[in-house]
Amino acid sequence: MIKVKGRPQSLADLCGHWYLGHTVIERSKAQVIFQVDEQMAHSILPHYLLPYGKSIQVEEPAFVKERLAAIAADLFQFYQST
Repeated sequence: MIKVKGRPQSLADLCGHWYLGHTVIERSKAQVIFQVDEQMAHSILPHYLLPYGKSIQVEEPAFVKERLAAIAADLFQFYQST
């Protein structure tokens, strides 16, 4: 289970996403909960969430937040060295 809060438009975009839309199990104006398997949560999901930047915030689980931070740090290092 992945709990995300954020701007209503960003959450609406996520809920309408072709890959994530069918995984929504609970939705409010400011929050959405997705039911995804653990492999997706570790691998694909952070890459789908990253483009939303600060318009969303993963509340749980912590490992998804950590993965997002690691991806962003890797991008930062890449662009710092080029």
